[in-house]
Amino acid sequence: MLGVLGTLLALSVVGCGGGPALNEVSGKVTVDGAPPPVALEIMFHPVDNKGHTVGMGSSIVGTDGKYQIYYPGVKAGVPAGEYTVSIDVVPDAEMSDGKAPPRIPERYNSQTELKATVKPGKNEDVNFEISLKR
Repeated sequence: MLGVLGTLLALSVVGCGGGPALNEVSGKVTVDGAPPPVALEIMFHPVDNKGHTVGMGSSIVGTDGKYQIYYPGVKAGVPAGEYTVSIDVVPDAEMSDGKAPPRIPERYNSQTELKATVKPGKNEDVNFEISLKR
């Protein structure tokens, strides 16, 4: 009996369909036309109807440039809507040649100019080209 109650409690905590509908988002980030020289972090910050950002989805961008966004709780995707997108070097990232990683300009992170629209369903090829040049 206790095992059945524990199972029911676990199912109620996990939930069935609770939370927003998530839509897969994937793509590629290139830096000056090439794959990133170091791992990057990409974050999708949803913009509500008042222009405020609330919550976010994120991913690590590998040195092949590919990413797939995950919502908090390790679920693939984010709710449909408008997003500002920020890209920066992963903290403590190291270059294969031992040099310091490049500094990503603020126009791609703290003062981002990047935007994306996530539609219901799969959103593939949500690509971003950034430049280290001023």
